[in-house]
Amino acid sequence: MKRTDLERKKRDLKKMQKKIERVNGLEKNFDSTTVGGAINGLYDLFLYDDQLIYNIHGNEKILEALIQLQERFNDKEMDNIIRKAIKKTRVIAKLEAFDEVKALMD
Repeated sequence: MKRTDLERKKRDLKKMQKKIERVNGLEKNFDSTTVGGAINGLYDLFLYDDQLIYNIHGNEKILEALIQLQERFNDKEMDNIIRKAIKKTRVIAKLEAFDEVKALMD
């Protein structure tokens, strides 16, 4: 394996560790009073890579956040919040992730 491949794997591992730390510390930072805070809070809950978001199903924190946001925002704003949070992850499977989150809300 080349040195550049090893460095890339180290960077990817460090990114994943930061994401896990961010998810663990999210309860302090989740702000559902503004649309921007809701987008950032939902984005912080996602665990993802370049392809897709992994932790949509079976994650109680995401479900609780969605319930909290539904009480605060109407359906149109919720769709925008979900779309923008998914867009912020830069995953390829955006439509599938959106459909999964919408199914989780119903």
